[in-house]
Amino acid sequence: MGPRRASRANVQRAVVFAALALATPVLAGCGMQAKDETSKEHSQIQAASNHIGAIRIRNAFITTLPSATSGTPSTYLVVTLLNRATEPDALTGVSTSLGDTTLKAGPDASVATEGVVLPPHVLVQVSNPEINPDAATLQISGPAPVVGTSELVTFTFDNAGTTGQIAVPVVSPGGSLSPTRVVPTDTPTFTLPIE
Repeated sequence: MGPRRASRANVQRAVVFAALALATPVLAGCGMQAKDETSKEHSQIQAASNHIGAIRIRNAFITTLPSATSGTPSTYLVVTLLNRATEPDALTGVSTSLGDTTLKAGPDASVATEGVVLPPHVLVQVSNPEINPDAATLQISGPAPVVGTSELVTFTFDNAGTTGQIAVPVVSPGGSLSPTRVVPTDTPTFTLPIE
């Protein structure tokens, strides 16, 4: 190899090393930025979801609220329902291993003689007074279930029929499906969106 080729190779090496030297601080700085949104701590509620026919059952859980007046706690099933059919349907009954259930209307949801009305393509929430005082409620009689366990629940709909038993988690009254606080971490964590 002649002196001319050797100097050309040396110049090319010098350019490559200079580029790497300039890029190193930039690449190293990538890890020095503020934490992203995926480093938020999420509550540990693993709500149950299922479907039967055109009915989608989403974010179902059971919680018990202490009573401010009677001293007796009240247990509720919280669930969001979506009717994807073109005709109305209705939630006509719910059975659990805990006890009898009672459906009551709220300003946002009507409870007709056939149950909680589910219009086509409208989200209907069955909740408890603490989460949504305007929604219909489904109160469960019997002793309060143990937080951290799950109870078997069966849903019956006027048109869609009856589901099999669905394991629905029991959560504390303050439980939430939303992020709570930022947790500092050295590496980002990845979470999946709640459907």
